[in-house]
Amino acid sequence: MASSRPLPRAYVHTLTQRFLETRMGDLVLALWNRSPIQGYLGSADVRRLHLGCGQRLLPGWLNADPPSIRRLVAFDHSIVAVNANRPLPFEDETFDRVYTEHMHEHLDYASGLALLKEIRRVLKPNGRLRLALPDLEFHIAMIVSDDTFVEFPAMFADAMNATDGLAGAPPSKNTFLNFLFRGSEHKYLYSRPELKNQLENAGFVSVRFMAPGESSDPHLRALETNPLNRTEDQVRLHVRMTMAIEAEVNNLHRM
Repeated sequence: MASSRPLPRAYVHTLTQRFLETRMGDLVLALWNRSPIQGYLGSADVRRLHLGCGQRLLPGWLNADPPSIRRLVAFDHSIVAVNANRPLPFEDETFDRVYTEHMHEHLDYASGLALLKEIRRVLKPNGRLRLALPDLEFHIAMIVSDDTFVEFPAMFADAMNATDGLAGAPPSKNTFLNFLFRGSEHKYLYSRPELKNQLENAGFVSVRFMAPGESSDPHLRALETNPLNRTEDQVRLHVRMTMAIEAEVNNLHRM
C-alpha cells in the first residue's frame, strides 16, 4: 500500500527549484513578475536593474534575485524573481544601467558569458553595465606576500569552517584562498584580462576597471562601499578584495 506520508520539505523545494529552471517555469515567473516589472518601468525615469540583489534593495532600482520559494509563497514582490542561468525576462533595450555585485563568480564561465550577452541585449544603446566581483589578482598577491592577512580568515572563519574539506584547517590566508574556490558556491574567479576579454566577447565596448565605489556615472557611484549589514572594518576588507569594471553598449556594435 502506498505511503500517505507527506514528501520531505527539502525534496519539495528541490523539485520546485528544478521546475522554475524550465521553459514552463519561465512562463510561471513571467506571470509572477509582470506587475512589479511593469510598475517599475512605467515610473522610472532612468531604468536601472540590480541583478543578484540578495537582501540589499537599492532605492530607484529594479531589484532582482533568483526565485525564492519563501517569497513566492508569501506573494512578496519586493524582489523580482530572475534566474541568471535563464534568458532575462525583459524586452530588448529596456534598461539604462545594470549592476551586479559578487554574483558573476557564482556562474560557470559559459553561463557568465551567456548572461553578459543577455545583459547587453536588455541594455539600451549607450547603456552601461557595472560588475563588482572578487579580484583574483589581489588574492594571488596576498598569498605570495609576507604579510599574514589574518583579517580575511577572521572575517570568514565560520563560513570557511563550514566548507566541505576545510573544517579544522588553520585560519590562514592559504585556507582563505581555498575557501574562495571551494566555499561560497563560487564557480569561476576572473583575472582582469580574462574578464575584459569576456565582456568584449559578449559585445561590450569601452571596458574599463576602476576602484570600488568610484565611477564617472552618478548612477553607478558608491555602490560597493556600503554592503548590507557589514561593519566599517568588514566594508574596508570587502572593498580591498573587490574589483569593479564598467562597459557600455554601442548601437553600432549590436548584432
